Amino acid sequence: MVFIIQDRLPVSPLTPIQTGIALRLSSVLLFAGLNICIRLSAADVPLGELMFFRSAVALIPLGIYLAIRGEFLTGFRTKYPWGHVLRSLFGCTAMATSFTSMSYLPLANATALAFITPMVTVVAAILLLGERPKLIVYIALAMGFCGIITMLSPALRSTGLDHHTLIGTAAGIAAAMSSAAVITQVKKLTKTELPATIALYFAITCSIVGLATLPLGWVFPSLAWNLPHGTPLIALIMGGILGGIAQIMMTEAFARAPASTLAPFEYTSMMWALMADIIIFSVWPGPQTLLGSALIVGAAALVALSTRRRA
Repeated sequence: MVFIIQDRLPVSPLTPIQTGIALRLSSVLLFAGLNICIRLSAADVPLGELMFFRSAVALIPLGIYLAIRGEFLTGFRTKYPWGHVLRSLFGCTAMATSFTSMSYLPLANATALAFITPMVTVVAAILLLGERPKLIVYIALAMGFCGIITMLSPALRSTGLDHHTLIGTAAGIAAAMSSAAVITQVKKLTKTELPATIALYFAITCSIVGLATLPLGWVFPSLAWNLPHGTPLIALIMGGILGGIAQIMMTEAFARAPASTLAPFEYTSMMWALMADIIIFSVWPGPQTLLGSALIVGAAALVALSTRRRA
């Protein structure tokens, strides 16, 4: 926590950019831990309940963070409440579809599909804003499309459709599209709103949306440890805590280093996802998964590189 509250704790010996990189790497690791918790719980816990615990429990570290910074009350102040509503609804959609993808696919597949987001943003810019990107971006889009087809190839064999793979992949693509909408809305809000305010209203909105699914049927989380399903109650609580701390670290990272500098470190999430699949879930990635993931991650890297050069 030395890196998070610089004005309250001893000064870090690292430069601001180095601190930002360290925080971004840490946030990626914690988000990977959140994904593991969701995967452990998804077999026993309904989607709405997953969303509620992820968001409601995350309010604990977020509230502590704001209190330490003396911004607890100011965190609720906003000039554009409807902007937060729109951002939060996009975010809830992204969370729901992302959790669905993780419940149907190995973590490596779901993580790779998340990297489609920058490509969706580029396509939207071409169609809606009339932008004309360079050739490297079109090559990246083709690579990303080939990566998706490669990952889907086992599900499209003549022996029959693998509905789990199709549903998980469709949900992953929907999550990437929703995330692209979130990025657009967040960019608008950050012109006048504090990052903590954006995170706070998002967590509150997702908590309310998740709680609204209570009549549809929730389950009382189990207390018995039974891998690979894990302990749902502990996994749910840990997922919220890890997600909340990861969000804080990510916010602090972008406050210290340029987004273009931090972007490549997001790809380390693939390493954690592959390790989790093998060690925790005993799922060994096949050649199609590895090749498709490499194509998608490579395509996202090309888009990021093109954006960085243009900036």
